[in-house]
Amino acid sequence: MAAALILGRARLSTVVFNDEWPRNWVTQASHGFYTRDGAHPMELLEVAKSQLAPYKAVQYRAEAIASISKEGQVFCVTSASGSVVRARRVILAVGMRDDLAQTGLEGIERVYGRSVFPCPFCDGFELRERALAVFTHGAQDEMVAHYLSMIQTLSSTDLIWFANGRSVGDGLVAELERQGVGVALEVVKCLESDAEGQLTGVVLDSGQVVPRTGGFLGGSYAVANPLVEQLGVPMEVNPMGWSLVQSQEQGQTGLEGVYVAGDVRAGFGKISGAAAQGAVCAAGIVREVAQERWNHG
Repeated sequence: MAAALILGRARLSTVVFNDEWPRNWVTQASHGFYTRDGAHPMELLEVAKSQLAPYKAVQYRAEAIASISKEGQVFCVTSASGSVVRARRVILAVGMRDDLAQTGLEGIERVYGRSVFPCPFCDGFELRERALAVFTHGAQDEMVAHYLSMIQTLSSTDLIWFANGRSVGDGLVAELERQGVGVALEVVKCLESDAEGQLTGVVLDSGQVVPRTGGFLGGSYAVANPLVEQLGVPMEVNPMGWSLVQSQEQGQTGLEGVYVAGDVRAGFGKISGAAAQGAVCAAGIVREVAQERWNHG
């Protein structure tokens, strides 16, 4: 939406496709975006849509894209309803999705977005000083330590890291013990919660129940949309184990005409970061188009 605003103001023909089923659909309040701290995510979307309305070069379509392909220098985009749009450039702001099934944590769906969250920047303040559980599916040891250090600073020092049966290096265990972080190596049987989705405890395979009142879940992320794969955009795996799109400073990818912004590029960018990337990406496109028109008429 931030990219569309810049493109609309430049009077470049732009179509926005949005299925309006965001990653944060369970979230009741967005945090850390100045002037909008605490706003509901869908409120932000409605404001963005209303502010795009005066720009006639921009079309907003509340639907998904079924497929996308490249024919020479032109992209052919087919929507879920069967309409076709052709464009010279494509910005993929498809974000990441939280693949809760791959965590193997029974009961995670009941607490996710209510008392267990992925981002300490976004929700750490609301969980401050609570007894927290931390889960890090697929993350390398050094990133586990990094994630926990962020939670300690942004939220609470009362932490237990649940390894959930994964192999753990002695160095990581020693480091966490030095930092006062509890370590539970045993496989997690399930998560217990109340009717409102508030985490109350973590049940281990042995039957032991570890009382916890909130938590964070890191590492269970994947690109939210198959369009990236359809186009064959080059990817890379970051230290957290996430597959992200390779990109340059202004969002250019290894496939000419394809740009990325938001979490599909950064993994975690927060709303403000994603909006900034969208604006920078669009500004770069405006400069490219202006130069093309200047040189070729």
